[in-house]
Amino acid sequence: MIEELIAKVCGVDVDENFENLDEILWDKFEIDYSNFERLVNKLLPLCEVGKSPLTGIKSRGFADTKEQRWIMRIEVSKADAEE
Repeated sequence: MIEELIAKVCGVDVDENFENLDEILWDKFEIDYSNFERLVNKLLPLCEVGKSPLTGIKSRGFADTKEQRWIMRIEVSKADAEE
């Protein structure tokens, strides 16, 4: 699964580039496979989708659920447009 994520963020096809993903990841972000995997595993628990009760705008991003606040977010429509 991490290979699919690497391919997606690097903009390559996982099947065609499977053997070169570590090199592609380094060239694009200067991070190696194991550190990328550690970073993703730390970020995944923070990923949330929510809708503002005031504006009705849907967002996705990183949230502190205990404090019920966004750490960093983007509107869902903007996030979808960037894909």
